[in-house]
Amino acid sequence: MEVDIVVAGGACDTPARINLYWRSIVDTLPQNTPQKQCTTCKNAFPATPEFFYRSKPKKDGLASQCKRCQEKFNRSPAGKERKSAHNRVYGHVHRAHKRGLQDVGTHSEQQIQEQLKSQRCRCYYCQGKFERRYIYHVDHTFPISRASGDDPINDMGYLVLTCPTCNSKKGDKYPHEFSEGGKLL
Repeated sequence: MEVDIVVAGGACDTPARINLYWRSIVDTLPQNTPQKQCTTCKNAFPATPEFFYRSKPKKDGLASQCKRCQEKFNRSPAGKERKSAHNRVYGHVHRAHKRGLQDVGTHSEQQIQEQLKSQRCRCYYCQGKFERRYIYHVDHTFPISRASGDDPINDMGYLVLTCPTCNSKKGDKYPHEFSEGGKLL
């Protein structure tokens, strides 16, 4: 028989305390709660939001990985890269909403991939080839910071893919203010 001991004032992430927390949740659930198997660790848990993150597209409304496995993945290099790629593609939406520019054009991940192909995986400004396909910035040729409410800044016609160096050099300049320019596609 294994006994978990919780010491007052101990670290909140000790295995004993985590195990006690999970056991307390399981003890308070009704006995007829349906079970769901995590696709990563293959453990069965009650199909509740305490063990699985919510996911609207899923039939049962819960993610396929348990919270422990999902958090472990998010801390891994692959998880961090996935989040970084997602933020590169969808970060503009957050910034546009913050500035009150949400209704001035949108673009999807597929459109960004098409732009990447049309630029032949090269930076719009320096024409340097991207080291890896996903190390690029989505640059607004007319900067968000200087846009009025009527400019279609998030429309695909106003977006180009650049290397991080050129994007930081350009900053919030308009195309005619940026000496290194770029060529029309």
